[in-house]
Amino acid sequence: TQSPSLPLGKPAIVKIVSLVNRDRDPNATAASTQGPFVRPCLQLLVNVTKHPTGGDPKETKAWRDNLTAFASVPEHVFLLMELVGEKDPYVQLHTVQLLSNVLSGKKERAQQVILSKPMAVNSLVALLDTSGEMVRNEALLLMQHLIDRNPTIQKIVAFNGVFDKVLGIAEAEGYLMGGIIVVDSLKLLGTLLLNNSSNQNLFVEGKCVARLIPLLHGGGRRAGSATREVLSDRKLNILKATLTVLGNLLTPNHRVSAPKDLCRTLLAIAANPDGIPAPVKAEALELVARLIDGRPRNQAILVATGITIVPVITDMAAHMRAGGGVEAAEEKR
Repeated sequence: TQSPSLPLGKPAIVKIVSLVNRDRDPNATAASTQGPFVRPCLQLLVNVTKHPTGGDPKETKAWRDNLTAFASVPEHVFLLMELVGEKDPYVQLHTVQLLSNVLSGKKERAQQVILSKPMAVNSLVALLDTSGEMVRNEALLLMQHLIDRNPTIQKIVAFNGVFDKVLGIAEAEGYLMGGIIVVDSLKLLGTLLLNNSSNQNLFVEGKCVARLIPLLHGGGRRAGSATREVLSDRKLNILKATLTVLGNLLTPNHRVSAPKDLCRTLLAIAANPDGIPAPVKAEALELVARLIDGRPRNQAILVATGITIVPVITDMAAHMRAGGGVEAAEEKR
């Protein structure tokens, strides 16, 4: 079960799924009340539907055949939608992983089946509220596959409070003190906001823009300090992901009234001479430009920061030239 190279075939996969269905107890309140076949069967299915990494043609073919055999039966996906609500955390975990595999390899087919089942998307969004970190973290990855290139699912997910849930995860992880989980959270937000005006409006109306500001802190001056923080690679990745979210939100067709501290924080990032690459500072400055374009209120907020813009730009350009290898488009930006 540790290798996806095992070509089970459709009859075997159907039998394994039937064992799960036969052995599960829908009314189970704890892991101990589940039948003995549920966990190992799910784990087997996860292993044989996981995309192989070695590039071996035989493994790739076996993986594709196994995935096709599972996804070709809608009832298999329906069963997984029921299992995500199980009390056993390992059953939940394997179910989420299996759904991720199916959505990754058979995206359109799986999305159609999930949309055909009432409240299915809602139950998947609810996984982000689970107290178990393993399930919650896997659910973040699952959501990325679920919403990929599907505006209908993206809107359903947004209307089910996904912005509040995901920002809550970033807060629980400590914002910039977090790691890959915060980056995954921000990637999900960025995908939901990209070219989706309905979701952009929901994000703004839910006062979510202000909740991004703590993810930018550390890129400028520390509060009450004359020094600036040199960001670690981990914090820099979170900062970049946050700027991407803002970039997907602040489009020419979608103008936002800036929270008071947003312009100041973005300018502080652009003015930071140490620890932040010039392209990142340029991106922060471009976001300031988008915020103030045609928005007198935002322009007034910018002036009130007391940060002089021209020296920030000239200093940034000088640093970029000194670093060498600067693309003309990047310098123009």
